[in-house]
Amino acid sequence: MEKKLYFVSNKPGGYGETDIYKITFKQSIIDPPCVFVKIRVMTTSGLPAKEAICTVTKKSTGELLGTLMSNTSTGIVNYSLPAGDYRIKIRSPKIGKADEDFEIKGDEPGGKKVLVYVLK
Repeated sequence: MEKKLYFVSNKPGGYGETDIYKITFKQSIIDPPCVFVKIRVMTTSGLPAKEAICTVTKKSTGELLGTLMSNTSTGIVNYSLPAGDYRIKIRSPKIGKADEDFEIKGDEPGGKKVLVYVLK
């Protein structure tokens, strides 16, 4: 899939003070391509679980890929992951926890996947 990048620069040799440039990528420059994963962490009452600690590991090896805190306003955590099987552990001392496996196939529509977890 062809992707385009536009940027503005005032580099020497341009046509004016600032010029717009376009780069076209014939293939992904990230190998393997990643999927943008939005994880929404919720309470049982449907409110955002603020400041929950989210840990993602590779299911096959247990390799730690990242530990992030959910957004204090939205309860959202964002990751960028290649295709594979993963395990997420979410902890919030005052709200609860969640432990689940999930899969990234690599062909998700728009390169995005949304996961919702309710802490219990």
